[in-house]
Amino acid sequence: MNNKNSAGFISFLITIMTILIWSIFLTVGNPHDTTWIDNFNYLMNDKNEMKPWFIASISSGIFSCIAACIYFIKKENTKTLFMVLFVICILQAVPALWFLSWDLKAVYILPVIYGYLAYKNPNKRLWRQPQQ
Repeated sequence: MNNKNSAGFISFLITIMTILIWSIFLTVGNPHDTTWIDNFNYLMNDKNEMKPWFIASISSGIFSCIAACIYFIKKENTKTLFMVLFVICILQAVPALWFLSWDLKAVYILPVIYGYLAYKNPNKRLWRQPQQ
C-alpha cells in the first residue's frame, strides 16, 4: 500500500472509530425510559456543559475524515490537494493530541505522517516489499 492509500485508509478507520464511539455513547447505559434521541437532545441543550458547538466539531471531524479518505485514494491528485489534505490531517490531530488518550493519539497522528509522505512522494511505499 502506498503513502496516499495508507493515509486514506487510516482516515477511513478514524471515521468508523468516531461513529462507533458516538453510537455507543448515545445508546449504551441509558436509564429505562431514555432513548438515544433523548440523549442527543440533552447534549444539544444550552443548559448542559457540552455546548452544541462541541457536537458540531465532532460532526465536522467525521466529514473531514471522509473527505480526506476519498481524496487520498483518488487516482489523480495534485501537490496542492495533498497539501490541503495534509493540513486537514494536522487540524484533526491537534485536538486529538490535547484531549485523547495515547492510543487514540497514535491513530490521529498516522494520517499526518502518511499525508506528509504522500505530499513528498505519493506512490512510494513507506517500507519495501520482501523479495521473493
